[in-house]
Amino acid sequence: MENQKETQKNPQYKYVSTREKLCFGIGAIGKDAICNLVGAFLMLYFTDTLYLAPAFVGVLFLVARI
Repeated sequence: MENQKETQKNPQYKYVSTREKLCFGIGAIGKDAICNLVGAFLMLYFTDTLYLAPAFVGVLFLVARI
């Protein structure tokens, strides 16, 4: 019981290896590709179908991202 309290006071952090960083980065490619695909479709839809100004749509996407 005493040993458990000591480890909670002094946690040991494990550093992330380069391999783990690379694997997480590769896993995020699919998610980012889908987000970019949807964003590109929405940009075309807003500008070509709804006839909104491209600058307005760009600002709209920027505000949504923030």
